[in-house]
Amino acid sequence: MSHAYRSLVIISIIRDLFFTGKMPFVLRHQDLLPSHEGLNGNITYEVPMSMVALVATVVCFFLLIVLIFSNLVQTPFSITQL
Repeated sequence: MSHAYRSLVIISIIRDLFFTGKMPFVLRHQDLLPSHEGLNGNITYEVPMSMVALVATVVCFFLLIVLIFSNLVQTPFSITQL
């Protein structure tokens, strides 16, 4: 079973997409993300599993395309290989 959502690449992409920058996604769309208030009063936002799955799917698809492209460039391709 694959655990793509545990990949450090995917975790860093999610962090960059949702939580960094001048006006991150989490601050623009607080109503879309589950949150909870900690004991110290700080609000913590969580990325829903569906968003994690979406990012994981896109990253895995991108890596697959890169792999296919690199194999096509490295090996001669002919119609008989289909």
